[in-house]
Amino acid sequence: MKIILIFFSFFLSICIFANDKSQRWNYKLPSDFNTSKNSIDSTLKQNSNDIYQLQNIKFNILNGNLENAKILLNTTDVESQKLKAIVYRYQAIISFLEGKLQETERILGNKIMQFQNNFGKVCLLRSLNLYLLNKDSFADQIWAKCKIDNLARRKNGYKWFDTFATLKTKKSLKEIRKDLSNISIDNTSGDEQKMYLKLGLYLGLSEVFIPRFKFLGLDSLEDIQVRELLGLIYFRNKKFQLAYQLLEDLNTVNAEIIKGNIYLAQKKYELAYAQYKLALKAKSGSQNAFERLLPLSWILGQWQDGISYVNQLDFSAQRQNEADSLRAAFHSQLKNYQKSNQILLKVRRNTNFVENLENTQILSYNFLSLKKITQAQDFAEKSCFLNDGINCWLAFKIQQWPLITQYLDEKSKIVPEKTLSFYKNLINDKEPKTIKDTIYIEQSDVDLLDDQIINLR
Repeated sequence: MKIILIFFSFFLSICIFANDKSQRWNYKLPSDFNTSKNSIDSTLKQNSNDIYQLQNIKFNILNGNLENAKILLNTTDVESQKLKAIVYRYQAIISFLEGKLQETERILGNKIMQFQNNFGKVCLLRSLNLYLLNKDSFADQIWAKCKIDNLARRKNGYKWFDTFATLKTKKSLKEIRKDLSNISIDNTSGDEQKMYLKLGLYLGLSEVFIPRFKFLGLDSLEDIQVRELLGLIYFRNKKFQLAYQLLEDLNTVNAEIIKGNIYLAQKKYELAYAQYKLALKAKSGSQNAFERLLPLSWILGQWQDGISYVNQLDFSAQRQNEADSLRAAFHSQLKNYQKSNQILLKVRRNTNFVENLENTQILSYNFLSLKKITQAQDFAEKSCFLNDGINCWLAFKIQQWPLITQYLDEKSKIVPEKTLSFYKNLINDKEPKTIKDTIYIEQSDVDLLDDQIINLR
C-alpha cells in the first residue's frame, strides 16, 4: 500500500509540473538578471578595492605613518557596515595615538561599534581611553563586559590591564605586588610573557619575578627580546654580573645599551663609552645611545664627538636653546670662543635676555680668553648676581687689576722661588721660635723716675 502511495505522489507531481511545458523545459532568465549580476560584480569589486585600501591604512598605522593613514581614511567611502566598523576602529586608534581622547570616545561611542561583533574588538581601547579621561565608573562597566566578551581569546585573562585599572583607581602598590607575585612568569610565553615583564619594569616591581627566572624554559631564553628584558630586570635590581652574562653574546642595540649601563654604574666610563658606540653600530640613529654618549663625551674630553651627538639628538622645539647651549659649551672647550659666543648670544636673544647662569659663565670665560676685558667683566658680574662665587672674584679682580688679561698667557711663575720657599718654611714650622727682646731701659728705672717727678710736684 505504501509503495502505491509513493508512486501516486510521484505521478501527481509530474502532472502538476507538466501542465506548462514552457516552464518546465524552456525556462528563461528574468529580464533584469544581467543587471543584477553586474551589480553584484560591481559590489564585489568595490569591496575588494575597499579591503585593499584598508590594508594600506593598517600598514601605515603599524609603521607610524599616521598622516598617510589619515589621508587614506579621508578618501575611503565604504558602504558595507562591516567595513565601516573597521574604518571607525582605525580612526579611533589614530585619534588615541595622537592624544585626542575626546575624539576617540566620540568614535568608539558610535552605534555601529556597540554591535556584538564589533564591541569586542574595540572595548579594550575604549576602556583605556575612558580611564585616561578619568571616567573611571563608566570605564569599569565597559571593562567588565569586555573581559566577558574576550574570555575565550586569552587563557590567562587580561591581568596586565586589570593591574592598570587597579593603579588608576589608586589602589596600593602592596596590592599590585601581591597580584604580580601570583603570576608564574615561567608558565607564560611569547607576547604575554614579555607583557608581564614590561609591566613589572614599568611599576618598579620586577623583582617579584626574579625567583621564577630559574624555571624559564629554553624557548624563553632563545627569544632575544625576553633575554633583553631579563637582563634589564637584573640590571635594575643591581645584579650586574647576571645581567652581563645573560646579554654578553647579544649584539642588539638594547643589549649593547644595557651593557653600557652596567659599565656606567661601575664608573668604568671608557668601557661604557665604547659600548654605547657599539649600540650605534647596531642602530645608527639610536637616541638612547646618543643621550648616554653626550655626557660621557664631556667627562672623557671628547669635545668634537660631543658636538656631533648634540646634532644627532632629537630635541623638541622647546629645548632648542638647551641644545644650542650644549653646542656652545663644547665649542668653548675646543677654544672656538667666537663660535661659542655667537651661539650663546643668539640664545640670549631667543630667551629675551633672561639670564642663565651656565650661559653667563661660559660667556665670561670666552671673553676673558679672547682678552675682551669689558665684556668679560660684564658677564662676570651677571654670573655674580646669580650667586657664582668664582665670577664674583673675577669681577672684583678686573676692577682692581684692569691689565689682568695681559698675564693670562704668562709662563713665568708669579711668585719667585725664593719668596715661595720662605712662605713654605713658615707653613711647615710647627713650633714658633721664641723672639729674644733686647732691653734698653730697665722697668725699675722708669718707675724710679716717675716717683721722682711726683715728688718734685
